[in-house]
Amino acid sequence: MTVLFRKATAPGLLRCLPFFIVFSQAALGGQVVTLDEVTTFDARSESLAYAKSYWQNGSLLVVDPISLSSPAGFLAFRKDGALAAEPRISFDGAQTVRLRHAAAANDGGFAAAGSAHRADGGYANFIAWFDSRGEISHVVDTGHFSAARITFIADGRLWAFGPVLHKDIGVRDRRLSDDTLRQYAIDGRLVRSMWPGEDYWRLGRHAAAKSHITAVGDTLGVYINDAAEWVEVGPNGNVTRWAGVPSSLEVMGLGALNDGSVYVSYRTTPRALTQGASQTWGYSKLDKADGRWIPVVVDFPESFADSYPVIAGSDGDRLLAPSARPTYAWLSLAEPVMTGESTDVVK
Repeated sequence: MTVLFRKATAPGLLRCLPFFIVFSQAALGGQVVTLDEVTTFDARSESLAYAKSYWQNGSLLVVDPISLSSPAGFLAFRKDGALAAEPRISFDGAQTVRLRHAAAANDGGFAAAGSAHRADGGYANFIAWFDSRGEISHVVDTGHFSAARITFIADGRLWAFGPVLHKDIGVRDRRLSDDTLRQYAIDGRLVRSMWPGEDYWRLGRHAAAKSHITAVGDTLGVYINDAAEWVEVGPNGNVTRWAGVPSSLEVMGLGALNDGSVYVSYRTTPRALTQGASQTWGYSKLDKADGRWIPVVVDFPESFADSYPVIAGSDGDRLLAPSARPTYAWLSLAEPVMTGESTDVVK
């Protein structure tokens, strides 16, 4: 069966895309992956040194989680590729600021989680809210809670995931009693919290930073690489867990569609490579009924043998993945074409 490409926006455009998508009907349960269209974002989407790009609630967010600067900022781009806002933040008395993650809300606003650092080594963790123009609305000092991943749910509340650390006289201690998953109201008030630090620290300090977070409606979804687990938290705080992909694989990106289906892109972990495993890239979809991760086969030209398009997020019933940056491809799931043929690669 042949994968169908549709809605090419310019002659020869598809030839520029460095990947081709195929599928196995048996593996995908009859779904077809198609390339719907492409978007070329403003060149500034590639301007940050160590940028991470991902799609949330109608915006492509570009954040550099490594660099320290003052003011610090991130970029937000609209669906047509144009720059929508460039939120920036600085603090009196802080020499530098680091932004670990950002999120976009349904109403066009944004949030960012990070830390402000003084010259003497002191620091403060914060979450900042911005309006649709990128202007600061309000800032919350999160104390010892160091949010590494944040996302908005449909009603405007914000979920944050990260470790809790106590620093005193140069000694940093684990805070085992404090919760590591927290929800904030639109005005920044703490609404609820869960997952005590005792559970978090079994995974390691960087578990949140290596995780991926998203939301479908008012349901939070977190893929925790260090636990090899997909977790959903419903509107009432009820938690549902599924085993993740094999521990030899590392999820690099994810997308959750409006129907609740979850797709991840993965690669072989560095540790597995040192133990003799071969490098593997690919996509998988979670079958929630029986807990299996079903492979979605992605085929690449030889020139891209060491790279692959990481899922950068989802919008409605489509996934977003980078093509030749700053160009991104929108991927749709369509009904199968029942030809009885074997799987072909479209090139």
